[in-house]
Amino acid sequence: RHVVTALAVVALIGILVRTVVSLLDRGQVLPAHVQAILDLRVSKAVYYLLLPGVAVLFRPDRCRRFVRATYSILAPVMVIGFVWPLTFVEFKKQDLAPPTALFEQYAEAPVADRNIYIFMFDAWTHDVVFGEQGMLEEMPNLKELLRTATCYHRAYSGGTLTYISVPRFLLQTDKHFASLSPGEVANLTYARKAIGADSIFTHADAFVRVVSGFGLSYEQFVGSSVEHCSSFHAHIAMPQFANVKDLLWTQMAWVRHFGVSLRPEPYHYLVWAEGQKKMHRLALDVIAKLNAPTFAFFHYYVPHWPYVWNREGLKQELPENGVRWSHIVEDYRDNLRYVDTLLGEITGALKATGKFDGALLIVMADHAWREDPEVLSLDTAEEEADPQSRLKHLPLIIKEPYQHQAAEVNTPVYLTDLYPLMEPSLR
Repeated sequence: RHVVTALAVVALIGILVRTVVSLLDRGQVLPAHVQAILDLRVSKAVYYLLLPGVAVLFRPDRCRRFVRATYSILAPVMVIGFVWPLTFVEFKKQDLAPPTALFEQYAEAPVADRNIYIFMFDAWTHDVVFGEQGMLEEMPNLKELLRTATCYHRAYSGGTLTYISVPRFLLQTDKHFASLSPGEVANLTYARKAIGADSIFTHADAFVRVVSGFGLSYEQFVGSSVEHCSSFHAHIAMPQFANVKDLLWTQMAWVRHFGVSLRPEPYHYLVWAEGQKKMHRLALDVIAKLNAPTFAFFHYYVPHWPYVWNREGLKQELPENGVRWSHIVEDYRDNLRYVDTLLGEITGALKATGKFDGALLIVMADHAWREDPEVLSLDTAEEEADPQSRLKHLPLIIKEPYQHQAAEVNTPVYLTDLYPLMEPSLR
């Protein structure tokens, strides 16, 4: 009986320690190298088993009293298990349905020789690819595009967060909207109500305008001035409670080693991964099937979390929460290799349809990689106020119509000032 009691106490202390370590991990409190040490199996054996075991061996009575008191305090948390069914996550995947009517309307039209395609990726830092330790050599499709495009090495987004930078890019032609503070832009985005401002698409009546993207309600920004608009985003009821529930699930994940699954539903981030696939298929369909002059904007959700991609597509072994903090740099670079694959398929589709040479093609990102261990300590408010913040420094590649030579620009360029560059192609 005493042995069973001692083992039970050791297990309970181990679970408590695991909770503390997990909170430190999820809160990104510890430096990356410390977190990497804690993630080692040897380290886990020490703080899950060895230390609790030693404590029980030398102070059994104190350990029992400590465990009894702690779990008496935490017992009300079990009520959460009964409330959990009240929460839900609704993913609006159906919004990404292709504009079939537009495809049919222009099926017999001759291939247009002027088109504008904007591909905005998510959380792509310039220096990860183009810096001294950059991985440009590992991105052959990007290198091929750069042979006939201009690379802007000092390009900056309009914000450090998607819900600020993307609206500022799309509505950069509206003087009133351009004057709004980051907080005012964020509040308008959260409201999800039609803004009614001029956008980069407002005066492009000679084009079929297509907008599709992640994370925002794009209809509120450009819905009245485009022929097709679709969004992919999630709505979470009781979001704070959902976060607590998710943390509790992760704390019991260890029982899977004994063949017990407490979370039978598929990983939630796979829904976002499927949405990314649908977004890419939609973009390729617009290129291949929409023959009228096209002005299209696509916001891709990579190389942003979840870190589940490689050059071939989805990885075979997937992390439980879409991230391995101890391998985050390596996994982020894998996501960038997938970006290179996407770029190859995009340029391949443009060339196959005869649209590459005459197109204005813009490749960029909404902001830099915010989970980069090198920038985690930066103050978000200060970085948002800095127009040349590291959190805004991103790649900008522009292939102008009939451009056949590579070029580089090393003076500052801001995504919120790109409309004049688009205007010649809009005439």
